Amino acid sequence: MDLCVKKLVEALIARGIADDTTIMLVSDHGTSYSFDPVRTHVVNTFHKENYNVPLLIYNSLKSKKYYDGLAMSADVFPTLLDFIRLKYDKCLYGQSLYNSVNHHDYVITEYMGPGVPDMISRDIWLSIRNKHYVI
Repeated sequence: MDLCVKKLVEALIARGIADDTTIMLVSDHGTSYSFDPVRTHVVNTFHKENYNVPLLIYNSLKSKKYYDGLAMSADVFPTLLDFIRLKYDKCLYGQSLYNSVNHHDYVITEYMGPGVPDMISRDIWLSIRNKHYVI
């Protein structure tokens, strides 16, 4: 993945558009993986690191922010739009993590098992999580 990102950045620089480009890297949670012996072989675990989803946004503005509260997938687009200073309809589900002073008290997670998500034939497992409990 690192090499793919490197090639992307090099191509943007070569075309002279790197300063006008925003790159966002985001991953899903890691509940479908086991990292034995660090973690068990349980597939749908509730270990904290499975809910700290990596999100990195880079552009030439070079502003730095760090968010350590609870976040969910619905927060990605409002965060990106705030980061690039683009106005958007506030009816988007989720909240921007960029300028947020209000943190979520809980997050809603979803999981459809390993492989390609299929909204038609797969069950969706939902959980509600705060800093102390998982339901």
